[in-house]
Amino acid sequence: MVEIKFELKSDLSQEHFFKIKSDPEYAQKIVPEILTFFKFISKDSNVSVYEEHSTFKGFRTKSIIQHTINPPKFHEIKILEGDGEGSLIKEVFKSLPNGGSKLNVTGDLELSGPYKKMSIITKKMIHKTIKDLYISLEESHKKYLQQC
Repeated sequence: MVEIKFELKSDLSQEHFFKIKSDPEYAQKIVPEILTFFKFISKDSNVSVYEEHSTFKGFRTKSIIQHTINPPKFHEIKILEGDGEGSLIKEVFKSLPNGGSKLNVTGDLELSGPYKKMSIITKKMIHKTIKDLYISLEESHKKYLQQC
């Protein structure tokens, strides 16, 4: 298991930062090279389930993912099936006085297949890669807004 924990600050509003992280349809618009495929499966109130395929920095995943949201403050990602099955990531979004936002991410990633026997160095690389993914989503969102 890889434990992740980090904080990111953004000049994006809490609502915008929340949207890019909690809406796979929107995320695919801004980063189709990362979120390569998604298919809606079900929705019940604030819980949605999708099949998602992604590629980032050489990591490829295919999973069934449950998204639980409480807009624009909380997003929980639980991998139900596939790569990383059993992983759980929690995201808490807060507004900052300057109009920007802060995101706190905590999670436990279950490694499977060849990733399960990785060294500590490789696990640290996974942590950094996930943090870089969040930064990439934010940057792509800013570019997308400039084009609109």
